[in-house]
Amino acid sequence: AGRSTALTNDHYVFPWVSDFSVKHGGWRDLSKTKFRIAKGDELLDRTYQVSKHHVSDPGLSDLALCIYLARRAPLSVLKSVVRTNFVPEHYPATVERLYAWSPDECIPEFYCDASVFASSNELKDLEVPSWCASPEDFVRYHRELLESQEVSKHIHLWIDLTFGINATGPASIRERNCPLVVKGDAYRGSKVSTSSPGAARLFSVPHPRRAVSQPEKLEGVSILETYLDGTATSGKAHTSLRQFSDRDAIESVDACLTECSSPTTTPEKCAALLRSVYGFGDEQAVLAPAPSSALRIA
Repeated sequence: AGRSTALTNDHYVFPWVSDFSVKHGGWRDLSKTKFRIAKGDELLDRTYQVSKHHVSDPGLSDLALCIYLARRAPLSVLKSVVRTNFVPEHYPATVERLYAWSPDECIPEFYCDASVFASSNELKDLEVPSWCASPEDFVRYHRELLESQEVSKHIHLWIDLTFGINATGPASIRERNCPLVVKGDAYRGSKVSTSSPGAARLFSVPHPRRAVSQPEKLEGVSILETYLDGTATSGKAHTSLRQFSDRDAIESVDACLTECSSPTTTPEKCAALLRSVYGFGDEQAVLAPAPSSALRIA
């Protein structure tokens, strides 16, 4: 999607999945962008009427990123981006407050890097929920939420909004997610800019729903290769994709492989799948990862 740590307003994004009001709950609505949840439909409708877009910085703004990583950022950066008059009390002190304040999506650091909670400047350490013993404990807990059944049932909707069919075009208007800048439609073969912010659409069809009741069963199994060749890549018992995947997605794959020009090898079948189901161009289909690398796809 052209995102990079070199761009403060186009940093990598992950979804916020909970408001942290309770330990196992407070689920965020993944069918709406965080920006829409924070701003409300009425305000976004007025914005679109005037400027023909809903959001200026899809996913994450430079302001939000600086607030998220405020404990790690030099004071000179915080004064430049956030506010010239640095007042520690003006920064969210807890993860729960950070979620409530931000109209933007989360960052992967809150799922994998406990060091971002520790302050190296005049701010106090970012506090974690009371049921977490430490930042390291929170990172583990946060990942568990991301992999939970509740999130698995709806994560495809967030992907559609952030990288898919609802990120640009007419569908983005309906979802109150129309961006100011579109930096590429990768599924059409156009190059996605890596030097400027903006929305990037990677998929031409709705992302399949993740429907895995027991994800641990997928350990070491290439689901895509299992479906295409009827065999698993591990020494475990053969596992059918039909146990895990959404029925609509299965029917799309069946139709694709029926209509394509009789591919014989697994790579050819994968290329045909990517062209027909996801709208990839020939070059993208050829460059796509081999099925043996596509572990734990669900």
